[in-house]
Amino acid sequence: MRHERRVQITRPGRSAYGTIGRPVQVMTNYFPMRIKPGGKVTLYSVDYEPELADDMFKRKVALVHDNKPAVLAQLGVSEVATTGGNLFGVGEGKEGTHSVAIKDGETDRVMKITYKRVITMEKPYTEFHFMFLNTVFRKAMRELKLQWMGRFQYNLDIGAVRQTETPGLGVFPGYITSVRQLGSEKDHDSQTIAVQIDLKHRCLRDKMASDIIAAKMAGGGGAERKQVVADYLKGAMIITEYNRQSYRVSGVNWDLNRQTFKFTMKTGEEVTIPQYFKKAWNITLDASSRMPMLECERGSGLKRKVCFIPAEQARMTGMDDEMKRNFRIMDSVAKITRLPPQGRLDKGRDLVRALNDKAKDILKNFGVEVNQNPKPIMGRQLDPQEFAVYTDETAARNMAMRGDKQGGEAINLKRINFPHILQKKIIGGVSFDKWAIVYGDRDRPAAHELINALFEQASRYRIPIRDPLEIVVNSVRPNDWCAEAQKILGANPGCQMCVCVLPRPLETGGYTAL
Repeated sequence: MRHERRVQITRPGRSAYGTIGRPVQVMTNYFPMRIKPGGKVTLYSVDYEPELADDMFKRKVALVHDNKPAVLAQLGVSEVATTGGNLFGVGEGKEGTHSVAIKDGETDRVMKITYKRVITMEKPYTEFHFMFLNTVFRKAMRELKLQWMGRFQYNLDIGAVRQTETPGLGVFPGYITSVRQLGSEKDHDSQTIAVQIDLKHRCLRDKMASDIIAAKMAGGGGAERKQVVADYLKGAMIITEYNRQSYRVSGVNWDLNRQTFKFTMKTGEEVTIPQYFKKAWNITLDASSRMPMLECERGSGLKRKVCFIPAEQARMTGMDDEMKRNFRIMDSVAKITRLPPQGRLDKGRDLVRALNDKAKDILKNFGVEVNQNPKPIMGRQLDPQEFAVYTDETAARNMAMRGDKQGGEAINLKRINFPHILQKKIIGGVSFDKWAIVYGDRDRPAAHELINALFEQASRYRIPIRDPLEIVVNSVRPNDWCAEAQKILGANPGCQMCVCVLPRPLETGGYTAL
């Protein structure tokens, strides 16, 4: 009979936190930002008459940039940066609402800029400080001509692509950045603002979408094969050959006739798709091509933009499932993407150097400087642990009877796998006398399935096992799960295993905390 109990959650103490191991200094991927102390920044909101749609943030940023002299004169500030809806001015700007008459193409608009507050660049830092610094940092990053793909910014220049050992497969670099605060929220003196920089890579294939379509349509063009093509391409990220822009494929249009379909350009001229590519990019599309058009999109929600791209102008990125199953391909990619910690730090330094070079005037005008040396912190290094698999009856018996640590076959944890050990029969099953399982009400059926499966496997390998202690925790907060796991281990000396069937979704940081 299984026993179940419900518990009241309390947060446990961490009395031994930071006491185990040898103190060492480690480097982080945080690069400190220096801010001109005592500087003033004025926050404004920006509206337009006639109105611009909420998703036209790029247009709004461009309008501020194109009319910057008039904006600076109206507000009495020395420099401005904007997200489209908010505008930051360097200095203590004028209060009230200010109107700036602007020209938006053929449309006359009025930009209305309304005073909200003055931000002093001093500790303690607030959400407005980070709003300002993130806006400035994004403005500086635009000077590097990186492109957004999801949450990451990539360098899509041909010169940035590194070829792997696999023919026809390259890798281009990307970054994810965020302005963060380091130090204690209570201790203002310890607060530091830094840019976190981490690396991201993406594969670039020599195959165009048209090559994929031709291969999958070989031998016939029935509806079933067309569906195979659509399923393969849907969700894929492509890069256009003519302007090196990235798009996500949302579908394949087989019905659109590129020779007869017409649309209106910004100039007001009505053109077909081949005419557009010839006029705009000096590219001659094959008039006899029977390739479909790719339905592509950029952004999401209100920012989502949809367009049609010829399949022969769309270069494939990423790897499909067949490529991922190929060890040689994955190994060739890993030689470029799996950098050691020092290599990742060096790439972060390279990005900061590029910012300080190409965007130094922007950073200087806003009183911001990014240090190219990452921030060191104190950590603790644990003593190395030795692991061994006992594949010999005598060695296992000696270990059990007198704690003999000799014998067995050592495991090299630096290796990806150790099949020469796994293929041998491991001697000396451990009996499960004291163990626990923690789950939420919604996962009760899954937890019981897991318990039954463990009992079945234990019986198969003749491992003695007793019923576990079952505990229900109805929470998605990581602290609650950590508290219960620690309570179990503290109240049950000799507890051999604590299984947590985690809820979905668990709050950020839950897996790491556990």
